[in-house]
This record gives sequence, structure tokens and C-alpha cells, in this order.
Amino acid sequence: MQIPDSYIEIERIYAAMMAGKIRSLAVTSSQPQEGVSSLVSALARRNLSAGRSTLLVDLNLHSPNLSSTLGLEQQTEAPSGLAAPRMLCLREKAKIAVITAPARREIILQLREPGRLETHIRQWLKSFDTILLDTSPIGLNNSGNLPGEYAASACDACILTVLAGVTPKASIKNSLDKLDKARALLLGTVFNDQYNPGLKQELLREANALARRFPKIAARLKIWLNQSNLLSLEL
Repeated sequence: MQIPDSYIEIERIYAAMMAGKIRSLAVTSSQPQEGVSSLVSALARRNLSAGRSTLLVDLNLHSPNLSSTLGLEQQTEAPSGLAAPRMLCLREKAKIAVITAPARREIILQLREPGRLETHIRQWLKSFDTILLDTSPIGLNNSGNLPGEYAASACDACILTVLAGVTPKASIKNSLDKLDKARALLLGTVFNDQYNPGLKQELLREANALARRFPKIAARLKIWLNQSNLLSLEL
């Protein structure tokens, strides 16, 4: 699912990054499939529209969704570490590039060394205005992953995505505790409402069902729902 870069939530994150002078941001989650790659992609497009160059780094070693979302094949890593950035888009001075997820175990172990990822980020910031990291879910800990909280702590700040109505509260609390222990700065939490529609959407769904028997009443009801300022308010 592609998130429009014009969404107000994307604007709020972008504004918070600019206000806090945040140049490196990790987007993480508690569990897989919570919308991390979609959010990273939307933030990159928002950066591009503002003329800011952006490097996307896929560190979701469990499931490199960012690479697959962009239709990229895995690159061959350099002997000294990660693959070189691959250019995706170039507009005058603005550009978007991506580094696909590493596959070799020795590269993953290198990234786990204290300060190693921070060193990479400092080098990347010499060529890009913003670094966006797509991390592994914090709740998935195994030898083949780079812990999400570790990647988050290497950046200026991080965002935690939550699949509303699906992600257990205990899992969210565990992720927040790990981020705090890793001394990662939490910029905010983004709730993915893909499976948790709001009241307005639910009422419109009921109105559509009503249209089979009472089309005129349903049509008037849908007009009222769509024009309701109260139902359009964000909670």
C-alpha cells in the first residue's frame, strides 16, 4: 500500500524532523507487516518534493520489504561492508537513493559492532540531506537480524509504527521499553488504520448496505456523513 506524501500525518512528521533538525530517522515496528516500508517511502517522496536528497537504507533483514516494494534486486555487498547507494530518482539538486538489505552474515555481524552503524550514517550524511532507515521489527530477535532498537539508537530519532486493532499492547510496551533501554529518541508513534476504520468509514459502509432496500434514504445519509465536520475531526 502506497501512502500519499500529501497526507497530514506525513506533513507532521516532516515538520517535526525539520524543527528538531533530525537528519537521520529510523522507522521501526513491533511486528512484521505494520507499514514501515510504506511510511519510509512516503517520507522520502515528501523530502524529494522539498528538494532534499534522501538515502533509504533497508535494514529489515527479516523481510526486506523496502527493496521489494521498489522492485529492486539485492545488490552485491562490498568486501568492506554494505552495498553502494543505488540512485532511484534525480531532480535537479534533489535525489533519492537506496541501499538494499545485506545478505551475508559477516556484514550483519559487522553492523552489530558498537559504533559501526553510526559511522556509516555519518559518512552517508556527507552526501545526503536525510537518511531514512527501514528496520527489522523489534519483536523479532534472532541471529539473522539487526535489532530494530539498535538501528533506531544509531539515528537522531525514530518512529514506531503500530497496526491499530492488531498489534498487542504488550508487544507495543515491550518495543517502547527496548527503545528506551537503547537510548533511542522516539519522535512519535504512527497508527496504521488499515484494519481499524474510523467511525465515519463504518457509518458509510452501513449506508452502502442500506442502499439495497432504501436507495434514496441511503443517498441522503451518505451526503450528510461526507459533509459532517464532526465526523471529519481527527481524534
